[in-house]
Amino acid sequence: MLLYHLCIERFRGIQTLDWHVGGRIVCLVGPGDSTKTAVLDAIEIVLFPRPFFQFTDADFFNGDISNPLRIEATVGDLPPDLIKEEKFGLWKRGYDGQIRDEPLAGCQDVLTLRLTVDPNLEPTWEIIKDAMGEPKLISAKDREKLGMVRLGDEIERHLTWARGSALNRLTEDHDATGKMFVTAAREARKTVAAAELAELNKAAKQASEAASLFGANIGDTKAGLDPIALSLGSSALGLQTGAIPVRQYGLGTRRLAALAIQQQGAGKNQILLTDEIEHALEPHRIRHLLKLFVTAGGAEERSTGQVIFSTHSPTPIMALGASKLRIVRSTNGKTTITPVPTSLQAVVRSQSLAFLARKVIVCEGKTEEAVVRSLESVWGERHQHKSYALLGVVPVVSSTGGGSNAHPAAQSLRSLNFNTALFCDTDVATTPSSAELRQNGVSVFEWDGKMSIEERIAQDLPLTDLQKLLMLVFETKDDDGKRSLLQSLADRAKKPEAATVGSNLQLWLQGGLSEPDLRLALGKCSKADGWFKNLNDGQLLGKVIGETLPKIPNSSLAKTLNGLEAWIYG
Repeated sequence: MLLYHLCIERFRGIQTLDWHVGGRIVCLVGPGDSTKTAVLDAIEIVLFPRPFFQFTDADFFNGDISNPLRIEATVGDLPPDLIKEEKFGLWKRGYDGQIRDEPLAGCQDVLTLRLTVDPNLEPTWEIIKDAMGEPKLISAKDREKLGMVRLGDEIERHLTWARGSALNRLTEDHDATGKMFVTAAREARKTVAAAELAELNKAAKQASEAASLFGANIGDTKAGLDPIALSLGSSALGLQTGAIPVRQYGLGTRRLAALAIQQQGAGKNQILLTDEIEHALEPHRIRHLLKLFVTAGGAEERSTGQVIFSTHSPTPIMALGASKLRIVRSTNGKTTITPVPTSLQAVVRSQSLAFLARKVIVCEGKTEEAVVRSLESVWGERHQHKSYALLGVVPVVSSTGGGSNAHPAAQSLRSLNFNTALFCDTDVATTPSSAELRQNGVSVFEWDGKMSIEERIAQDLPLTDLQKLLMLVFETKDDDGKRSLLQSLADRAKKPEAATVGSNLQLWLQGGLSEPDLRLALGKCSKADGWFKNLNDGQLLGKVIGETLPKIPNSSLAKTLNGLEAWIYG
């Protein structure tokens, strides 16, 4: 089965949702309280394969029961017996990216299920089609044929032969299994009855007396085996490895085992739902599970069934890639689910944490990223020691190449409703421009003058701090590296002989080099030779900048970084 479209009205935290799903593998990504779980719950409930579901007032948006809640799911890849004319064949519709009331040429045949819960908390499941006028009820038995499976809190039940469990569905001869339970129950009762149970019987007598005091006359009780506990409707019989029940294994192992059994029982054409797929699983297990989801155990990508799940982990985001990710947002009760454009594939692979953020700072390159990360502690001290990570702020490099990719990456992230900032140089023309990004809601932080971050730093930092910065860079070099750095700086200052006076910048100035020329040479040299491209070196750069900013409040560097700080904590 395949879910093509989901429409929700007034269900839990969702006042409205209109979602065209688009894909057999769908990973829902969004911050806490973005209604990801409510979306999965809605899919489960509208396709609920049992005759009864307990609704409460809390299932209505804001607890308002004055209007019914409604969930509609349009599904395809249907079991043949459901679309026979005598069943729901006359209610077939078409889907080609939009719902068509008739199954036109070029459309997929679909049915639209609607669940309505009235203020009396009475649910009604039905098939709808405009041309048919009145809807047609669909039974739990028919909904069960759709093959929806939710991996949830009932893990242990699926590891036993309980009524309705996945393991029980795998057992073909239910009659033989039932007879076995009857025989086992009789033998177990005989064993218990013949045993000496003095302590248990003493407790049973005390229980009888206590119950009698409360008006519950249950007679003269004793310890015995409850035959219902060994019936097919309970979970007395389960999977074991040797003498160890599987339900005693670790949570991750139990989740995987239950999932495997459920999938086996429902078949590969099921819709499988699960919340927080990473729960109790190591990254390598997550990757293996995702591979099974994507391929359905085959060599190629699955062509039957569907898997819809949520995550708060970067591992599934990185492993799946952009095409399978959906960003979930909730604003004033309106939930939106947006596909991630392929233009963000590089960010997905290298900066997957961005998709779990509340605010994203797109950094043009490694140097900008390092500065933002190293300023985190400086800024935190000014904001009650609150790290910006705690606020859900994530700095990312636009791609491994950085540079001109930053502006398009910021635009794409903003299109997904991320609160997005761009931290960039001004030395290269870009498409889209910074002005265009601002018009589209991106906060752009850049300095005056057409220069890189290294050049801006060389222009704005006091000479004493530039000296400190140079010495920090020196400490990362060996002797040959130090000589090479000084010669490169001297050549760019057009005073090659200055390299012989060492790393003291005051001696360079005393030798006749002007301060503007020295600053210009420092900026160009640090940029061309990549002084701060290494992230660790960049953090050293951020440390120096953090200590210096209060000294240069009117500089372009300070104004830009102070503006970024205000955006982060605003």
